[in-house]
Amino acid sequence: MSAPERRDPQDAVFAPEELLRALPTPCYVYDEAQLRTRAARLRSAFSWSAGFRAWFPVRALPNPTVLRILREEGQGALCVTAGEYRLALASGFSPESIRFAPEFPTDAELAVPAADLVLDDGGLLLRLERERPLPARLGLRLRPEPDRSFHKAEATRFGMRTGELLDTAQELRLKGVREVGLSAMLGLGLRDPEAFSALARALFTCAAALHDSFGLQVSYCCLGGGLPVAHRRTERDADIAAVSRGVQAEFSRIMEPAGLGGVPVETGLGRWLTAHAGILLTTVTGVKRGAQDWLGVDVSRADLLRPELYGTYHHISVLGDDRVEGRRRYAVGDRIPEPREPFGQRLLPECRRGARLVIHDVGAYGASMGYSYGLTPHCAEYLYQADGTLRCIRRAQREDELFSTLDENPDFTAPAETPSGQAESQRPSEG
Repeated sequence: MSAPERRDPQDAVFAPEELLRALPTPCYVYDEAQLRTRAARLRSAFSWSAGFRAWFPVRALPNPTVLRILREEGQGALCVTAGEYRLALASGFSPESIRFAPEFPTDAELAVPAADLVLDDGGLLLRLERERPLPARLGLRLRPEPDRSFHKAEATRFGMRTGELLDTAQELRLKGVREVGLSAMLGLGLRDPEAFSALARALFTCAAALHDSFGLQVSYCCLGGGLPVAHRRTERDADIAAVSRGVQAEFSRIMEPAGLGGVPVETGLGRWLTAHAGILLTTVTGVKRGAQDWLGVDVSRADLLRPELYGTYHHISVLGDDRVEGRRRYAVGDRIPEPREPFGQRLLPECRRGARLVIHDVGAYGASMGYSYGLTPHCAEYLYQADGTLRCIRRAQREDELFSTLDENPDFTAPAETPSGQAESQRPSEG
């Protein structure tokens, strides 16, 4: 693994403090330069593979401005729902640059006219034929057999075991299909760098079997997900160059002797690409002293679900205050009353009401997992552009929009909108 790629957590964030202080909170801010830099590093690392393409999972950060940036950097869009497919089209992706890989699709989703479709289950083939002609490009997703490098493989639900995949491939061959793609998903939380090589080994071995046993041409081998990113100073990002070298070694050992040396290797990475490019700004709305000191903030678990859902750690800093001396341990609690703090406990400079906090590394599966628990509107999203300016790329949801789907309920009378919670957070900082 490489040296840390991320900044020291106490350093300033990517955008100037004066610009961030002018924003209403809570809000997400993304860094265009980091998005482009990471995409370029990924391309460079896998430049040895002719036809390499990266597929960005739209669910990680479904904002059309971010998707446009990644499209300009050569990424394709990886979609798992009809809504994501529609957003990708609206964000400028051509049908050929969208890969549709639903896991438990509805009949309506199987009818989506995707030119590049991935089957997660062999039983979907019959349903697919009922809905539409077989697409020109059809992929199969492999669920690798347990391997010591895949210490969470048994818990992984994505894809087909090797036997089922080979049976499905045989059925496709009988239906006249001559070319298929292969993909597989790395289990989450695998920090061993050998894990990605083991995934490649399983994928390439399956590709060789399809070619040798059924005479099928493999159009791609796509390795998806799971590469770790550093959230603490003691952690390291996955060294993408080292990961690529491990994949290349397996490719040379398995694919080239099988006559598959021209098959493109692809990736489907979300967190590695965008996590560090996002921050969540919030304002301290209250301080409670006691055996445990609490900071109340205007952001809620509805804005950032990952810590509560997955137990993930996100560094928190005080904007413009990197003092080390005199720090206090605060439990950071949101504005929705629950027994446990959703964002954990942090050592921070002493805070007062009005202080502005930064929650780091939330550029993947942050805003996209937001919901309306407590009837809290979704917060705004901004882009810190390469020219040094900020641009709003998603406005904050209005309170009245929370009630828009109740319009057919006869017991509902549309309420007058109350003052936004954001207005409270825009008061001048007191600390």
